[in-house]
This record gives sequence, C-alpha cells and structure tokens, in this order.
Amino acid sequence: MTLYSPAQPRDRPRVGAGRRRFDILTIGLHWATVTLIAGMFASAWLLLASDREHAAMLLTVHRSLGVVTWVVAIIRLGWRLSCAYLPPFPQNMPKMQQRLAKASEYGLYALLLLQPLTGTEQKFATHAAKEYIAPLTEGIPAEVLYGYHLCLGTWPKCPLTPVRDLTLVVRMANAIVANTPRRVDFVHLPMTKEADRQFCAPLTDLDIGEARVFLGLEWKDGRDAMLRRAKAAREFLPSFGVSHYCGYGRDTVEQMPELLADLRAGADALSSR
Repeated sequence: MTLYSPAQPRDRPRVGAGRRRFDILTIGLHWATVTLIAGMFASAWLLLASDREHAAMLLTVHRSLGVVTWVVAIIRLGWRLSCAYLPPFPQNMPKMQQRLAKASEYGLYALLLLQPLTGTEQKFATHAAKEYIAPLTEGIPAEVLYGYHLCLGTWPKCPLTPVRDLTLVVRMANAIVANTPRRVDFVHLPMTKEADRQFCAPLTDLDIGEARVFLGLEWKDGRDAMLRRAKAAREFLPSFGVSHYCGYGRDTVEQMPELLADLRAGADALSSR
C-alpha cells in the first residue's frame, strides 16, 4: 500500500472543466458533520417540546450526538492537517479573501470542539444563579429545615450520564449554597455504585458552611458494599450522614424493611468507628 505525500502527486477526482475536488474522506467527514449537527438541533427542539416520559431518551440522544460530533471533528482536523487533499484557491481570489476562508474553516473546528463544553457550563450557570435559587426559598419559614438533593439522574438508568468523579456535583453544591439567601441545613450528594477513592476525591473542595452532608451510600447491595463506599468518602470528608442514593419512590413496599435495615446497619457501623 502506498501512502500519499505532497512530494508524490497523484490523480484526484475532477469536476467541471478539469477542476480537482476534495478527497473522498474529507467530503464524507464534512457531510457526517452536517448530519450530526442537524440531528443535535432536531433533538434539542424535540426535547424542549417533549413530555417527561420522552425527555430522558431525547437528552441521551442529544448528548450522544454531541460526543460523536466532537470525535468526528477531531478526526476531521487530524486528517485535514496530515493527508487531506485541498484544492487550491482560484488564482483570481484576493489574498485577504483566502485568509478569511481559512480563518472561518478553523473557526468552525474550534466551535465543533468547544461546543460540547458550553452546554454543560450554560446549564450550570443557569441553575446555580441567585436569580434561579432565591425564588425556591420564598415562603419557607426560617424554622423549617431546608436543604438540597443533588442527583445524577436515575431514569431510565442511574447515573443517567456517566461521571468520573464528584467534581461537578461539588461545584454545584458550593454554588447553590453560596447563592441561597437563607440558612441551608443539609445537602444530599449522590454516590454511584462503583464509587471509589478517585470518585470521592473532589469532596475535599466541598465548601457549604454549616450545612450537614448526607451521602447516597445505600445502593440496595447490602451493608458491606455501603461501608466500602463510606470508607472511600471518609478519606476526603470525615463527617457525613448516610442515605439511600436517591429516593425510595421506585422501590416496593416489600423491599423497604430490608433497605432500611441495611441503611441502619451501615449507619451504626460507621458511628462506632
């Protein structure tokens, strides 16, 4: 197999009056990008108009398309900088126009690579802002205990989106407590079933004042598994309460005695250490 290099001219597909066109892979990556972006816009519009039953599925589709678009952009840029055939600009095109064309091309690559990050940060800024948080506290008497439950999503799977650690959760907890115009008594933080030392390490950055922390350590897998997760968390957060990973709304009445017994057994074991 012979690889193409600039020193080895080779025939390229021609269009029109003998004019060469882009190589087939560049063309394919271009249209793949167009299709993916169209799919992201469509899934976003459908998500805004959807009901709760379909929202989780559409959100997963939208995020998946975003990740694939990001990967395709990296491949496309790598191919562009290495082996791609780029037809020369027309001889009568002004130099300034050529520079603008190249700048717009690389600007597109920058947008494709940075766009997935903007979605997360925009959501974060919106839901952690004082303007969003303050109305939630209105009408709640000062003597009533007030707290927040942060969740990684539990339907149709948990977590809804895989996370490497608690970095985003800790950032959110810090921001919403700081922007709450009243006393915050507790914050419930999620834990995954596989939570380990690396997952829990961001707890060292938790800054929520006097609010009590409850970790979602109970995962319906027994006391010992709960204690394993607690041990990983305790290295970075010495004091915390224990709880179910979310709520008990999707558990049956028959399951409750066993789940509560595991929770109590785990709490007793931790309090004695």
